[in-house]
Amino acid sequence: MSFSVTRRDSTMIFPSVLEPHAELLLGRIEAGKTGLLILPGLSGYADLGYAGSKLKTLFPVELAGEAWVGTPCSLVLAARDTPYAFLRLLDDPIENQEFFASLPKLDGLFTYQARKSGAETLLSSTIERNGAAQPAFLTHRVGQGNVAMLCGGPLWPMGFTQVPTDRTIRPYTAFVMNTLKWLANRREDAQVTLELPSSRGFTGQPAVLRVWVSDTRRRPVDTAQVSAQMSTAGGEPVSLTFTATTEKGCYESTFIPAARGLHTITAKAVHQGSLLGEARGQLLVEVPTAEFDDPEVRTDLMSRLASSTGGAYRPVEARDALLEAIRPTPGKKQETKSFEARDSGLLLALLLALPLLIWLNTRPSEAQGFTSRDKDRLLAEAQEILPSIYQHPDGWFIVRGQRGKRRVFRTLLFAYLYRNYGMKLGEVR
Repeated sequence: MSFSVTRRDSTMIFPSVLEPHAELLLGRIEAGKTGLLILPGLSGYADLGYAGSKLKTLFPVELAGEAWVGTPCSLVLAARDTPYAFLRLLDDPIENQEFFASLPKLDGLFTYQARKSGAETLLSSTIERNGAAQPAFLTHRVGQGNVAMLCGGPLWPMGFTQVPTDRTIRPYTAFVMNTLKWLANRREDAQVTLELPSSRGFTGQPAVLRVWVSDTRRRPVDTAQVSAQMSTAGGEPVSLTFTATTEKGCYESTFIPAARGLHTITAKAVHQGSLLGEARGQLLVEVPTAEFDDPEVRTDLMSRLASSTGGAYRPVEARDALLEAIRPTPGKKQETKSFEARDSGLLLALLLALPLLIWLNTRPSEAQGFTSRDKDRLLAEAQEILPSIYQHPDGWFIVRGQRGKRRVFRTLLFAYLYRNYGMKLGEVR
């Protein structure tokens, strides 16, 4: 089996192929060129021999004392305000925590007695040990590289489509993809945001551009070098330099467009010689016209337009009175459910079998000609198995009706239907 490490910036660990490439893999991870995601299998890492190999330094836990707990468990986000962007999938912190709890449960968990220095729990589990929640997803840095380890398994559905949650697949897909990008040092957590005053600008009028910069823990960076390139179709690119403002992490530059057209702006931030990230935006520049020179609302014109169309115009100060004048009309919510019986093979089989069952229970037999005296004898020899339903040793079922009439059936089902609903299906006369 061939295995190339040099072409990977994120590698999934396979015991059978990594040991011959241990030195190369360690070198790339320590240099920050490769990230490592450790996924569990049917056997523990200590049993596979990693505790005595060169690769043991990659694990964020001490492999000694490894134990398997075969209790299904859920993922728990360790902190609501997590510093990692790939764990912030939903805007609401509480909904974000609930999303991770709604993911498929792990079949079990590999537990360890100690974590290595600098290791951090990204996601914990619902399994506790000595009163503390056991980690399910950990990380630590080896040199400049990121290593993440999933302790739960085995065969946890890590696919992109086999995740039944009460929401769409997008947050889970974003979690997996952004985790891999973070492992590969793509700096997906570094936030560089370009803020434009508007999506439209005008020639000869200054436009103030802002760039917000934060680090991987979403803390504002005040000492970054921020620059931008502005380009148009067929024009020469223009370089912009940003200066820090009094707001933390905010950098500002003023641009006066000389020509109309769609301007594409690409801003980047560099901190301590490393690129934090880039941000792009577009600004449509037009020639200013009269309505933009005096942009005031003409209330008389708006009132006439509203009156001619059957509406009403109110200034923003009178919005509360307008909302009060709108009377909601109560409605009813009606839901319907449809069932396509033709698509049900089970229902079709039951419909086909019902006439046959009725025929089998009403076909001519020795039971024909039961007299009232015969029924009394059968009832005397039978044993009551359900209220008003008796079973004869020969297999007959006798039902005593509310008026004292006795009905004889071959099967308990038809006897039950007659007693409860008066249906004379399969009665032996």
